[in-house]
Amino acid sequence: MVIGDRYAIIAPLAEGGFGSVYEAEQITTERRVALKLVAGHPDDSTEYMLGEARLASRLQSENIVQIVDAGIDHATGGVFVVMDLLAGSTLGDLIDTQGPRDAATTVDFVRQIANGLEKAHTYVDREGTPAPIVHRDLKPANIFVTRREDGSPLLKILDFGTAKMLSAKAASSRIVRGTPQFMAPEQLAGDRPTPATDIWALGLVTFYLLTGHSYWLAVARDAPAEALFNELHVLPLVKASQRARELGSSVVLPPAFDAWFARCVERQPSRRYASAALVAEELARAFSLPSSRPDATAPVVELDSSEMKPVRGVETLGRTASAAWTPTQRRRRSRAGLLLAAVAALVVGAAAWFGLRADDAAPEAALSAKPPKPELAPPPLPTTAAAPTAQAAPPPSASGMSQPGVSASSANSVRQPPPIRPQKTVKPAVPAPNPPKTDSRPSVYELR
Repeated sequence: MVIGDRYAIIAPLAEGGFGSVYEAEQITTERRVALKLVAGHPDDSTEYMLGEARLASRLQSENIVQIVDAGIDHATGGVFVVMDLLAGSTLGDLIDTQGPRDAATTVDFVRQIANGLEKAHTYVDREGTPAPIVHRDLKPANIFVTRREDGSPLLKILDFGTAKMLSAKAASSRIVRGTPQFMAPEQLAGDRPTPATDIWALGLVTFYLLTGHSYWLAVARDAPAEALFNELHVLPLVKASQRARELGSSVVLPPAFDAWFARCVERQPSRRYASAALVAEELARAFSLPSSRPDATAPVVELDSSEMKPVRGVETLGRTASAAWTPTQRRRRSRAGLLLAAVAALVVGAAAWFGLRADDAAPEAALSAKPPKPELAPPPLPTTAAAPTAQAAPPPSASGMSQPGVSASSANSVRQPPPIRPQKTVKPAVPAPNPPKTDSRPSVYELR
């Protein structure tokens, strides 16, 4: 039997409510693949089912099975989806045959499932707009356990063909999809799914991993669907540890796991964990295990010994680590020193030039400034020795060596200003002093 004119059916692999899965071979390349013939829903069109297949193919993660092709089989009119062919078994078959997992294995499995969900929940479309993708049917039968090259288990989420994109362009649909015992209350009510819908299912899958049983008593007792819906919507949700004992499980669940599980299965979606990644972290904390597994794919950066710089000790702090400088840095340092020396020389030269200018301007400032009036004092007795002092000072000579209003005796005690340059000769603007008076009032020399 050939599907889509290019895939030859070899053997059946599985069968479920959404179609049958076969091992097939691509005729042109002889590549072995898993081919799923999608079972059509009465309300689903062919284009709608192809759109879901294209949606699932956009998710690139090692924890999500890769969809490589999809199309319409013209002989039957059905839609087919082609996926990677995996070696291993589903998580449901693994628990049924080998029993429940311990805490450490469960945390590792949940972390891998959460990685795949996080990739879908944070999907961004081609226009750069966030468009979360919700799986809507997360259960042990849709989680495949295979092996890496080193032999460690690798989990992959299957059947993203029932996924729903949450975006403004996505058509609203009230079709209920999924397995009832792992479906959230809002999903059963036909409300719009959200990433919190998958977190509800992830909590129930974790309980199944640890105990090997479904959380719902109606499933264990094979009760009618009405009993399951009553547990989902009406009856109080008991603690996970209590329900494990009721189901006959010997696993001991700590109180921290009870709190973790209760938050996953909150009936109000907004009260559940905000992300799948947070679900995995909090689960590891509930069992006192490391919050994350070391990433074996992280690149290891090695430094070449020729590029390594010496590490200075505390005693070298505050000093220049010249031993670690390159030749280029040394040249830059010497150039900076020369530049600083040149700037300093210019500053000193400018200061000296302005000093000379100040000295040249001092005589002019002295001639134009009016000296303060001396305080009145009793006149000296008229003696022949004091006569030279009482007489007025002669007017300044042409050489400009004396100042008006200053006696000869005082001129000897005051430093004489430098001579005035010829090109800047200033005519004295001070008149001759008044002749000494004969009355009892003191003689005062004033500059007018």
